[in-house]
Amino acid sequence: MRSPIALPLLFPMLALLVLLPVSCGEVDTGKPHKLLEQGWEYYRAGEYAPALKAFQRAERLNKKDPELALKIDYALATTWNLRRPGNDTAKARAYYQAILDKAPRHDLAAWTLLALARLLHVIPSDQKPDYPAMRLAYQRVIDAFPGHAASDEAFLYQQTTLLATLKPAEAAQALTNVLAYMARYPQTRQKSPLYQLVANCHQILGNPEARLEAEIQALKTRELDPTNPRANFAWPIWAIANLAEFEAGDFKTAREYYKRFLAEYPDENKTYAAQVALDRLAATEARVRAGK
Repeated sequence: MRSPIALPLLFPMLALLVLLPVSCGEVDTGKPHKLLEQGWEYYRAGEYAPALKAFQRAERLNKKDPELALKIDYALATTWNLRRPGNDTAKARAYYQAILDKAPRHDLAAWTLLALARLLHVIPSDQKPDYPAMRLAYQRVIDAFPGHAASDEAFLYQQTTLLATLKPAEAAQALTNVLAYMARYPQTRQKSPLYQLVANCHQILGNPEARLEAEIQALKTRELDPTNPRANFAWPIWAIANLAEFEAGDFKTAREYYKRFLAEYPDENKTYAAQVALDRLAATEARVRAGK
């Protein structure tokens, strides 16, 4: 299951036009489930005040449906947590805790635990991060909901806290952890970012050849976003080519990815540089063959 908070912030113009007449008036429906739907529409459009109004009215009107109550709690927690400006982490925590108190094994409880961990991780730049506390919070998700999509995300974020120190010992530990996790959950939807973590570990550890292979796997396993079928992969292709040429010394792979860059992105601003790179590779190989 995808994260219930992974909601698009931008609508197509037509959808916005449909929303505009509603956003100018009062929330006017007596059905809690309809109010919940309407509130999420406001949220997606970035209209947080009417979203809260819809969710709060749904909360007042819902008297009998415990499942709907959990969804309303999650909507209120998410809005108080993520709205900008005007977020209120205390109110968000209270609603998240209400979900855990009512239904600690519910699917929304997994995402709630992840959201609480993220509250520890996403902090103002002037605050010092408490990495041990973050790791424990993420571990709480992993232990309570093994194999869940929320646990996949929690594990990913947890390992980034090890890499954030840039210490080789912690990078080595993260590398061991990630490889073990991928072996245990080979179907995880976080495969591409996990391979990217592997690449980052090898960068800290000074293993350019292993990093190159991980970068290639990260690109190969990227999920295509159905809402963005024209996703641009020019940068990772270019980065792989550069890594192969200048750090791994793998001219065959470098040539493959420079050519791929030219074939797939002929109008990018690095097109000329890619052709120069291919000429440079050919010249270097010619000098090596000539013994110069």
